[in-house]
Amino acid sequence: MKVIKPYKFLPKEEIERRATDVLMRVQAKRKRPLKFPLDAGYLAEALGLDMDCGNIPPDKQGAIAAMILPIERKIVLNDK
Repeated sequence: MKVIKPYKFLPKEEIERRATDVLMRVQAKRKRPLKFPLDAGYLAEALGLDMDCGNIPPDKQGAIAAMILPIERKIVLNDK
């Protein structure tokens, strides 16, 4: 199974359609309506992802806000 997919451009309309789909899936699992700004944890959970915080050291280009671990289905947010 190939985990990393090649780069692919998505038009704005497709990104918005996918985002709306995720929001609708999250809302369908809740009893109360979503309130904005959203907690990213709700969205990650709806996508079957775990979220965690950790220390991600900067690379040559600077600070890294987060990293995705596709095999673990986890998003790690930099706690710095």
